[in-house]
Amino acid sequence: MPIDDRTANRSYKLPAAGNFLGDDITRLRDALNAIDADIFARYTKGEVDQLITSLIQGAPGALDTLNELAAAMGDDPNFAATVTNLLAQKANSADVFSKAESDARYVQGQVQTEMVFIATANQSEFTLSTAVINKPSALVTIDGVVQPTSEYSLNMAGTALTLSEGVPAGTIVRVLALGVSSQGAPADDTVTTPKLRNGSVTPAKLAQPLTLRTAVQASGTAVDFTGIPSWATKITVILNGLSTNGTSPIVILLGTSAGLQSLAYTGSVFNETTVAAPAGVNYPTNTGFPLVYTWDLYGRLIGHIDFINIESAIWVASGQFARDDGPGFHRTAGAKDLNGVLDRIRITTVNGTDVFDYGGINLLIQ
Repeated sequence: MPIDDRTANRSYKLPAAGNFLGDDITRLRDALNAIDADIFARYTKGEVDQLITSLIQGAPGALDTLNELAAAMGDDPNFAATVTNLLAQKANSADVFSKAESDARYVQGQVQTEMVFIATANQSEFTLSTAVINKPSALVTIDGVVQPTSEYSLNMAGTALTLSEGVPAGTIVRVLALGVSSQGAPADDTVTTPKLRNGSVTPAKLAQPLTLRTAVQASGTAVDFTGIPSWATKITVILNGLSTNGTSPIVILLGTSAGLQSLAYTGSVFNETTVAAPAGVNYPTNTGFPLVYTWDLYGRLIGHIDFINIESAIWVASGQFARDDGPGFHRTAGAKDLNGVLDRIRITTVNGTDVFDYGGINLLIQ
């Protein structure tokens, strides 16, 4: 039986001194065939070069190895997540101007109007044909020398320019108004100096305006104010010479969308005269907030009462009134829980049948 010597790595058969020649020749043939098969199964250098070329597909020399690619990605094992997070931080297209829009805004801002004046002796005031938005938007030159903003002023309308001192006769004064056409361009939700000047910013356009209602002439048995905004926290009822054809005291009722409420008003009303000790009465009352302690046919009531929302649906009242026919100064204060949002006020009388025959009523809402 031949000695079975073999190579250490691939275990190819080797001849041995103790073998017959015929056995070793067979073993050598088997070893050569195995070596041939191994070599045939491996890539040639040309094939390996072609595979590497296919892998990098013409990548530049600085990016044709895995190490170079890793370095280009900052050796970040979470490169995809990092890029995704950075993309999430970019502005949406809807939130930025396009190039065309930016160019349009730039051109709009560059619109200029030049006004040239030849001064009379010691002239310092000049009437502008085009309003200037504000001092920084004007370029003023005197005989070609640009003036700092400290050397001139503008009136509130931006139509009159006054120099800090008069200039000699014949001096050329130039005023360059920058961006004039953009005065009316900002949207309604942009408050600009020109809009404040020309009255475009009105109380009705403010989120919580100070609203002075149009005064009404009192008539009938009641005067109602409805549609009071839900944001109101203070309401002032102003009376100017209010009178009735009867003797029933004047009162004020508050209400919600469910209707006016006449029950459970608490407080006090006093008549502080100059000829007698103050007379007054505490209430709850089921007739509303009383404005005066007593009433008759002859007086006209002047004054106001404030209703302030102290919390939730609770309104606190405080007012003072005088009569125009003699001594008599009435103070009233109280509170009312409406259990709802105030949206209406009524001025009437306790009996509800006396008729207002004179005077005006107004509301101031804050």
